[in-house]
Amino acid sequence: MASVRLVSFDATGTLLRLNEPVGRLYKRFASEKGWSCEWLSEQALEQSFFKAFKEQNKGKPNFGLPHLTPKEWWRTVTHNTFAYSLPPNAGMSLFGKVHYDSVFEHLYSQFATRAAWSLLPGALPVLQFLKQSEIETFIVSNTDSRLHQLLKELGVEEYFTCVLLSCEVGSSKPDVGIFREILKRRPLLSPQHIIHIGDSYFNDYLPPRSIGMESVLIQPRDIPPTPTSVAFSSALVNGEGQSTPPPVILEYLTQLIPLLQHRTALSKV
Repeated sequence: MASVRLVSFDATGTLLRLNEPVGRLYKRFASEKGWSCEWLSEQALEQSFFKAFKEQNKGKPNFGLPHLTPKEWWRTVTHNTFAYSLPPNAGMSLFGKVHYDSVFEHLYSQFATRAAWSLLPGALPVLQFLKQSEIETFIVSNTDSRLHQLLKELGVEEYFTCVLLSCEVGSSKPDVGIFREILKRRPLLSPQHIIHIGDSYFNDYLPPRSIGMESVLIQPRDIPPTPTSVAFSSALVNGEGQSTPPPVILEYLTQLIPLLQHRTALSKV
């Protein structure tokens, strides 16, 4: 069995988690800019967010590049999240006199900070283990460039030798192009020496295996859901992807440490 030389991680839902459900965060951040949201339920906002995100991602994948910027893409998602939460025939004026642009700018900036995100439990010990073991660490994520700022703010930027973001690479998961980018950056490294960790069956588990890498799923307990984790749960219920070997599913990031130690021991036999 090949030794592990490089581990790549998905970001949101794998290394990072929302501090609170997305509906609660949207409501709080909008209220901070003066919108009247007392009447609006967090659950309605969360359902509206998933609807708006799914629609936008289907119609304009990878942030609508090159025709849109990620910020413009998110402006539509955020607008529709609030619009879909309104009562029938109500307009955005129901939220008050503060212009939507002001509210959006605040939300957009807050979602790049620790006000919205934190490290998953166990993330730091795993990253420290990988660094001590001289295993290179990448991020491969369908997200925008705000992630660079967030990693720095959370104090973990130093652990990653490369951060591959779909908006910068021009390829988004589940397309294998973003995973091939790892091999382009490390041309002397065989795919068998690479393991990808993520929370999406379709985005993180299947694609790397199709080009010879290994993959491991993580489904952390007690964290707010993400669009990819919702899709994964649906896939399990519907029995999709049965032709692929059953996934290894971690409940805690720290379970990755003995898995890698075991692989290292086997590679020396």
